[in-house]
Amino acid sequence: MNYSNINANDIPAPYDVLVGVLTIDEIIRLAENVKGLQIYFRNGEYEHTKAFDIMSCTLGRHKAIMVCRMFSGDSIYFPSINHIYREQMQRQIKHEFDGYNITKLALKFNLSEKHIRNIVGTAKSKNQPMEGQLSIFDYE
Repeated sequence: MNYSNINANDIPAPYDVLVGVLTIDEIIRLAENVKGLQIYFRNGEYEHTKAFDIMSCTLGRHKAIMVCRMFSGDSIYFPSINHIYREQMQRQIKHEFDGYNITKLALKFNLSEKHIRNIVGTAKSKNQPMEGQLSIFDYE
């Protein structure tokens, strides 16, 4: 998925508190590297911890110290990057849905057709024509 059109309002917790400290690109890189980890940030001890190592490799030493200070003493769960953009992806799918392109959307967003139907709110029915199927009433 293309993350270039993400703005600060689309970013959920705990990443949202980082918006003033990090750029959106840095937050995305951080989310890609910590995907689904629960990290404990020790009080006052930043270096030589798992949290600091992850942050400094991703953001650089200075910004890693800033992030570790922000979360000092807390245990924070960082959701995967896909979770961050779920709502935006669903809005984009609804916007691109034209009633007949479920298969194309499933391939584009790497989701199942059933999942696309759930997002756009259409149920597959035996009475509905298949995607691309011609109707006998189209030739009047």
